[in-house]
Amino acid sequence: MNKLDYYKKHQKGTASEFLAMSWLANQGYYVFKGMGGPIDMIAFDPINIKFINIDVKTIYHRKNGKMASNRRPVKYDFIKILNVDLNNNKVWFN
Repeated sequence: MNKLDYYKKHQKGTASEFLAMSWLANQGYYVFKGMGGPIDMIAFDPINIKFINIDVKTIYHRKNGKMASNRRPVKYDFIKILNVDLNNNKVWFN
C-alpha cells in the first residue's frame, strides 16, 4: 500500500466516524469520541440512561454489487458495531 492509498483509507474512516456521530446525535444520543483501541466512540442514551460502546465499520461495495467490510470479529460483547455506507449515506447497527 502506498502513502496515497493509506491516506485515502484514513479519510474514509474519518468520514465514516463523523457521519456516525451525526447520525447518533440526530437519534438523540450524546456522543463522545474514543481515544483509541477497539472503541471508536461512546454514545449515551439519555432516555434509557445507558452507554453504548461503538466500533464504526465502513461498508464498501464489491464489483458484483454486494456490500462488504473489513470487519474482524468483535472480541468483546459490550461493543456494538455501527455500519456506515458512505456511498448511500446510510448508518445502521449490526
